[in-house]
Amino acid sequence: SAEPWLIKPISEVSVDVQLDRMSMEKFKETLEFAPKTGFDTQYLWGVEWWYRLKKGGNSEFWEYAKSIISVNY
Repeated sequence: SAEPWLIKPISEVSVDVQLDRMSMEKFKETLEFAPKTGFDTQYLWGVEWWYRLKKGGNSEFWEYAKSIISVNY
C-alpha cells in the first residue's frame, strides 16, 4: 500500500493526519522495497491519493512515483 490507511474516509481526515500516516519517508521506503521482493510486478494502491494531494498543491508523492515507476505493456 502506498497510501495512508485511515479509520474514516479520506475526505474527512486532515492532510496533516494523512501525511502522518504515510510520510514521504515511508512512501519512499515502500516503493524502494517492492523490487527487492523478487516479484516481477508490483501493484500499488494509492495513485488516487497521490493525485488528490497533487491537485491540492502537494505534488511530491506524484512526482516521486513518476520518477521511479516504469510501465511496460
